[in-house]
Amino acid sequence: ICQDFLRGICTRTKCKYQHKIRKFIVCKYWLRGLCMKGEEQCEYLHEYDLSKMPKCAHYRLYGVCNSINCIYSHDKVESERCNWYDRGFCRKGLTCNKKHVKQVACQLYLTGFCPRGPSCPNGQ
Repeated sequence: ICQDFLRGICTRTKCKYQHKIRKFIVCKYWLRGLCMKGEEQCEYLHEYDLSKMPKCAHYRLYGVCNSINCIYSHDKVESERCNWYDRGFCRKGLTCNKKHVKQVACQLYLTGFCPRGPSCPNGQ
């Protein structure tokens, strides 16, 4: 896509870059009324279409979204687990593109001994 076209300043008569924009995903800034590019120059769709909504960041990262009125897509998103989060801390936070899965520590293990050992579903 021609970047000059997106800014509205392409003056080339035979531009080698594409001026047609295929808009597959709804603009997340337009949804909030914050898109500064306008409908013609934005590379995203400025139309409310549930089948083309962007993915929910919370659902993508945590596998669950607690917002009752969330308008973003909650389609099954395959994402690998974040090794850093599993170790205790991921500095990327919400911008991380891997899944952050909260784990509950085994209470028996924390008090000293878990009879289920390595087969404990809450891990050790």
